[in-house]
Amino acid sequence: MGIDLYFLLAIIFLVGIGAVIGAGILIYNIRKRNEAKEMMDNPMRTINCEETFSCTPQTLFDALHTPSSVRSWWHADRIIVIPREDGVFTAAWGEHEDDPMHVSSGVYKVFAPPHKIVLVDLKYHATEGPTMPDAPISITYDITPHPEGAHLKLTHAGFPEDSEADAYFEACIQGWKMSLDSLRSYLATSVPSQ
Repeated sequence: MGIDLYFLLAIIFLVGIGAVIGAGILIYNIRKRNEAKEMMDNPMRTINCEETFSCTPQTLFDALHTPSSVRSWWHADRIIVIPREDGVFTAAWGEHEDDPMHVSSGVYKVFAPPHKIVLVDLKYHATEGPTMPDAPISITYDITPHPEGAHLKLTHAGFPEDSEADAYFEACIQGWKMSLDSLRSYLATSVPSQ
């Protein structure tokens, strides 16, 4: 009789575990379906830029995250970087450290020297000009070797297709054009030739 009781308890336990796992899978699938529906209901825009630079992939990778380099080509006043996955990237502009005009910040989801950087959870603060929409905006830098040096594919994704995001989206398009020109100039004049 004792064995039957333990057997019965084991069956009840396994059925309970199965129900919990099944409920977890059901909840996960419902969340994924809702996320997919939300993405279909809220289409996103992306900025794609591709440039080739006369430097090694490692030099380009370093220029995209080393504070002194980024400060030079992005013209930021302060840069804080913790260069690793789940590390942070923060740039600030403005004369007054206690009251910056602009702050841009994100978390490194991928930090894979010298080939890839992915920044997520981007936040932007500005005292004037367009503001960043509340959206899952990300920046990806894909770096590959090229016969002329290093090729950069930049993807700035997650901009909502609503009119409230238009000004910020357009400002980012113009900003990347100027920033990539500035990065090219920095790499040509400030980095020792390879």
